[in-house]
Amino acid sequence: MREKLYFRDIEQAKISLIMINNIKNDELSNFNKLYDFIGKLI
Repeated sequence: MREKLYFRDIEQAKISLIMINNIKNDELSNFNKLYDFIGKLI
């Protein structure tokens, strides 16, 4: 279900993957901390 929500549009998915690959390492570690925190809340 989540995959359908996030990637229902192929073009948007491609752009999202490019943006994710362009994230710097320090920003990525902050994002991972946020993701882990949100995972704990859920």
